[in-house]
Amino acid sequence: MKKSRIITVVLLVVLALVLASCSQDVAAGFGNIMGKMGNNVWGIKADTRKADAAAETVSKIDTKESVQDPAVADKLIESVKGFVGSDQNVEAFHSEMAKPATLEGTEFEDAVEDVSAKVDTIEDTQLKSAFENAMDSFEYISASSESLKNGDVVALTLVNSLLDEVTSTTATPESIAQKADDVLTVLKLSTGFSELNVIEDMDLSDILSNLFKKNTTKAISRDDSDSAVFTLLGKTFKKITSLMMSEGVFDKDKYARFHMEAKAIKLAYEVSMSRYIKGTDSIADAVKNIVDSSRPQTKASLDDLVMYICASVSCYVYKVPGLSADFLGEFLTNDVVKAIDDKNLDYLKNQAKDAIMTVLEPTDDTPKAIMKAVAVRVAYELKVDDETVENVINPTMDFISDKEKASALADLLSEVLQKKSDIEIPAEVQNLLDSLKDALKKDFAKMEGEIKYFVCTSVGIFADAGFDSLVSNVVSLVERIQALFEDTIQSV
Repeated sequence: MKKSRIITVVLLVVLALVLASCSQDVAAGFGNIMGKMGNNVWGIKADTRKADAAAETVSKIDTKESVQDPAVADKLIESVKGFVGSDQNVEAFHSEMAKPATLEGTEFEDAVEDVSAKVDTIEDTQLKSAFENAMDSFEYISASSESLKNGDVVALTLVNSLLDEVTSTTATPESIAQKADDVLTVLKLSTGFSELNVIEDMDLSDILSNLFKKNTTKAISRDDSDSAVFTLLGKTFKKITSLMMSEGVFDKDKYARFHMEAKAIKLAYEVSMSRYIKGTDSIADAVKNIVDSSRPQTKASLDDLVMYICASVSCYVYKVPGLSADFLGEFLTNDVVKAIDDKNLDYLKNQAKDAIMTVLEPTDDTPKAIMKAVAVRVAYELKVDDETVENVINPTMDFISDKEKASALADLLSEVLQKKSDIEIPAEVQNLLDSLKDALKKDFAKMEGEIKYFVCTSVGIFADAGFDSLVSNVVSLVERIQALFEDTIQSV
């Protein structure tokens, strides 16, 4: 008996020594097994040396020259890649990125100016536009440089690194795709925007429960439909509010940072596919280039597709920053956060309507008046001339509010999608299309380029994520959309 006790004690000591010598990740895994006893059951300090080394590299980015030093960017990328998958290091690095930057605000502003000047050397019109959009957002950050964060400096350093690769005379499709992958690896850990994980935040048990309910009941109440919205996106909504609010109110600086990060992430995804999206190609032809098996694949997953779409939606909202900021300033309150927790969609709808009414002061509270007020404000921010506003917005709002005319437009689109050869366009639809065509003609090339980049990048991520069998259907859909667009343009 005495001997067995000695053996037991020896085994416990050996076990303790082994655990003490293991990495914190192993100890954390053992802690998970121990359940309520917690992750760090042995009181072992987290080994965050790799994250600390990466943060040290960031702290040395203290001049405009170091922001643009390719060696500094490469060192940071390699440091971060060394601890991907280690929860403790990832969390530690992410926390460091929210701290005040070592770089002075004036140095950051000078670096933004230098990098923006280099963007002018890009020959590809749409790629140049993508970089310009990203740099515009950094200029807003520089205007509030007293609140500059480590993450802001990292984002600018990475965008510059990506720009250097794109404009290099020795760059290849493979090197560009690899650089974009590397930049994304860091941005996914350094930005607040990266905290949005729509798929992971979905409550699968709740979703399955709702599906079962729908299969076993004949009618679904409105409350069930409202609940489904929060089941899918509730946690994501909550995270977005935290990224845009400080002490219970809307924070313009945090809002600008949110969109700056979105633009940097969106840019990195698009750059990885940029060599295969040529300006002379139609959208359908560009998609075919993207799904070509000879294109170097990225390390994309379905999460990347969701992140790219979220970043793109954010960027398009930010095209009218004044309106969106004014609206959020009225809309985002602690009561809204509570309504999200309580799944109170009715309150959120009423709060949104009140915010719109306050910001835009439409003539009345009818949907038509509100839509027109939004359209006028958007047109103003996009610098659309007054004549276009009068000639397009008014007839368009009248057209949409007329159920018969709107139905005629819907029927026309349905016929075009079915590729009927005997399409007859109603006069009302013809007049509307004429006014829209004239108004959008000057901006059409830019709009088509943005659509092309979005569609092609989405398809490319989808293919690289392993969904090859579905890509052919996407290509077919794109071809139909292209045919619809061309037929409509020719008809008017």
